Amino acid sequence: ASPSNWTTQSTHLISWTALTDTNGIHHYEYQIDNSAWTSIGLNTSFTTPSQSEGVHLVFVRGVDTPGNLGTLANLSLNIDNSNPNTLVLREWHSGLNWTSHNSPFYSWENPGDVGSGVTSYVGELNGIQISLGSNQTYHPNLSSGTHAFKVLSQDALYHNSTWSATKTVYIDLDAPLNLSISSSTH
Repeated sequence: ASPSNWTTQSTHLISWTALTDTNGIHHYEYQIDNSAWTSIGLNTSFTTPSQSEGVHLVFVRGVDTPGNLGTLANLSLNIDNSNPNTLVLREWHSGLNWTSHNSPFYSWENPGDVGSGVTSYVGELNGIQISLGSNQTYHPNLSSGTHAFKVLSQDALYHNSTWSATKTVYIDLDAPLNLSISSSTH
């Protein structure tokens, strides 16, 4: 199912247009996943019982007076109430010690999500949040200093994972100060 077909609702109102039959419709019935068929009389709608997180297939059919079963109609219920998993953040260029390499390369893999799936990432560099879209890398150019970066994943319903572990890089682009040398004999 596409991300737009997901919801956090556990119950759903299902409705359809009344059927006609030469012998008349006796009743409608529905089935969710592989449960038993449930008759709802001549009502052309019903509210599903509460459903767990995941994808559920709902079937509806009409039954005429002689007991003939109509063609099945179906739809999917896509329920997502969980946050995505926490991702593992890696840094490939600057390392753990002071360096003059000022462009750390951060990467991560999709950590997975029980429901609608991971659709985007949000980074935080030195306390400022950055929208990273669906990119799974970030390669900034940084100034001298200590820089902390972390990332979270977000699913189609904007559920956020917890933040990844923070990766801190130490950038030093400044040359040492000029020395002043003197001699007492010269």
